[in-house]
Amino acid sequence: MSRLEIAALTCFVLGAGLLFPFDHTLTILAGVLLLAAFVVCGVFALATPERLARDPDPR
Repeated sequence: MSRLEIAALTCFVLGAGLLFPFDHTLTILAGVLLLAAFVVCGVFALATPERLARDPDPR
């Protein structure tokens, strides 16, 4: 696992952990921002040049 994948998973766990059990404005805001960071980190982790250069149909 790369550092970017670990960062994405960490953002997801922290974001979900802050968003769901609490209902204060700042914790909801922090949870939403961490979940948005999870999406951004996940996209960059999946769209690496090595993964994009692979042939999707190896025959």
